[in-house]
Amino acid sequence: MLNSGDTFTKHYTIHPGHTVRDIFPEAGEFADMPDVFTTGCLVALMEWSCIEQLSPHLDSGQISLGIAMNMTHDGPCTTGTELDIHCEVTA
Repeated sequence: MLNSGDTFTKHYTIHPGHTVRDIFPEAGEFADMPDVFTTGCLVALMEWSCIEQLSPHLDSGQISLGIAMNMTHDGPCTTGTELDIHCEVTA
């Protein structure tokens, strides 16, 4: 049973291919950007973490789908940076 206050932490190391320069190779504008973790990949990593937290509580065939996000991206992360994504059920 999933309860308010339940937490989950995902540990992740940023891999090559998840940087701003890599996200859309056809977009030349990204080639001049710093080689840092993309906000898009950060959003996907957060979604993945929530899926992992919820999946033991879902019936076969059920899925989790995010509907809103409120986040900040406070500093750059380069390839090899280790991240901890913390999830908490609030309601």
